Amino acid sequence: MYPGLTEKYRCNCSSIGSESNVCDIRTGQCRCKQHVTGRACDTCEEGYWGLQLGGCRRCACGPGASACDPATGACACADGVGGAHCDTCLPGYYGFGSTGCLPCPKCQDGKVCSPHSGRCVCPGGSMGAGCRQCARGYWGAGNSCRPCSCGAGAVSNICDPHTGQCKCRSGWEGSTCEQCASGHYGPKCRPCQCHAAGTRDCADGLCSCDEWGRCPCKENVVGEKCDSCLEGTFGLSVDNPSGCTACFCFGRVSQCTQAALARGAVHVAAPLHVTLQRGHQDVITTMDQDSLLAIHTHTPDATITLPWPPVPVYVELDKRFVGDRVTSYGGSLRFKVEEEGGTELSREVLARFPLVRLYTKSIVLEYFEHAPVINGSHAVRFHESLWMVRGRGVASRSALMLALRRLDKILIRLTTRAPTYQEHVHAL
Repeated sequence: MYPGLTEKYRCNCSSIGSESNVCDIRTGQCRCKQHVTGRACDTCEEGYWGLQLGGCRRCACGPGASACDPATGACACADGVGGAHCDTCLPGYYGFGSTGCLPCPKCQDGKVCSPHSGRCVCPGGSMGAGCRQCARGYWGAGNSCRPCSCGAGAVSNICDPHTGQCKCRSGWEGSTCEQCASGHYGPKCRPCQCHAAGTRDCADGLCSCDEWGRCPCKENVVGEKCDSCLEGTFGLSVDNPSGCTACFCFGRVSQCTQAALARGAVHVAAPLHVTLQRGHQDVITTMDQDSLLAIHTHTPDATITLPWPPVPVYVELDKRFVGDRVTSYGGSLRFKVEEEGGTELSREVLARFPLVRLYTKSIVLEYFEHAPVINGSHAVRFHESLWMVRGRGVASRSALMLALRRLDKILIRLTTRAPTYQEHVHAL
């Protein structure tokens, strides 16, 4: 309290704006904190706002504002001035300064007023008559041109003016060249360099890897780039789903190395020509999958009267194709059949008769078609996953290897058509 001429008054100093609750005994003025004013220290000085325990804060306004709201700090912009801090011209104004901004002239042909000069110019990134063309480094259409924004993998920051597609360096992809292409990794998109024969999920010779450049190896392959066979396997091959083939040494040892051999071919001496004619329909002959109708390659030209119902005819390969054929594992038996005349045997009939049958003294293996035949050409691969043990199921590695070691007979299905009364079947 302080004494007056006739009565006493309380100081009532602001608890947050004054240094203490003591005031001048004559005027009642409290001792204010920095940038605080008023007798009771309850108001911010002009150009300041937000009274609090530390005093008031300076208004963050540009030269285009006269003051700010003492409670919120919002700047009071001059005419034509905008922005949170009153530091830019509003649309339709130009020439920012301490006195505000000037009105723009009326622009035509798609042009806008420059906020700096007040001249009518094309919007940012556009050019040409009517501002309908994007400038170099921009893309889009007319007044909606956007910057190219090409990424680290781009050749330059110039993109297609219609699509925005940037031109990527080798190993990069994406509309802005911002990510690694397939078969590349890391921040610089280096090539994975995976060994295609030993890597899973390769396409057109390109294999993907993880962010550290490690390639996903096939089952029997090891190495960061999948270029080595697992111990106990050999023969890295792109055609092998497991990459390398497990060693099979007939139970004697478990380790092996790939022999320095080149696979050759054994050919039939001459093409085989067969003519099929229709048998008597009133004579029923039972032919099943155990007793196949076969001829030998020693008979280059043969005429056969088919039983009824008709069945496929097989050809037995000569002795050059049998015996010890272990080295044929992984290779293929290739042949081509050309037929004309007659009618196609039903799918139900053909499904019962294998394309190829291998005979040994202890086991019979069968190969059925796995894909549509093109131009009558067949390539039958010697791999256990493709063969069936007759009456049992899919062949094992040991079953196929034992069969190839002591091969007694090979039958190949020669015909898939049946003759009619009017037309014989000719097969080559």
